[in-house]
Amino acid sequence: MAGEPAGALLPWLDRLRQQYPGGLLCAVCLRIVATRPESYARSGLPEAQRLAYVCAECQAEDAHRARLDEVSRANLARARAARQAGHDGGAEGVTETPCDHLAEPASEPPSRVTENRGVADIGFRYSGSDALTTASRRLRRDRRGGRPPRHATPAEGHRARQRAYRERQRRARPPGLPTPV
Repeated sequence: MAGEPAGALLPWLDRLRQQYPGGLLCAVCLRIVATRPESYARSGLPEAQRLAYVCAECQAEDAHRARLDEVSRANLARARAARQAGHDGGAEGVTETPCDHLAEPASEPPSRVTENRGVADIGFRYSGSDALTTASRRLRRDRRGGRPPRHATPAEGHRARQRAYRERQRRARPPGLPTPV
């Protein structure tokens, strides 16, 4: 919870408050925002709010956690409704999807993913290993900084090394000797 330091952090928070008596400290992550009152004087924080201050990162993390909880509760409610509709013998008000726990109410318009592929919009899509290796090769090829890769794939590197070896062997051979077969 935002604004409530964990029990194990209380001694450290007290120690930091002793070290920086007028400082602005995050009560959750113990981040030192300001060490002197002049640094945050324009914010107009009363003493009670200064002692219970929560930094922006902790507030954002708390908001993110609350959003995930809300989404989880909504998914659970949808799953229960879909399961109940399946037990009742009819799917009134629920569209058919491959996964019961991702059913969408019939009153909502289908999402782009549902329209195009016939599967529920679950926020991520699995791409097989071929797509991953192709994407990683493309990323390696298209990267900007650093030393450039010598060859796009290991096979191309092997072919180039073979060509270079044969060329060195050909040049090292004295003139007039027949080429080995």
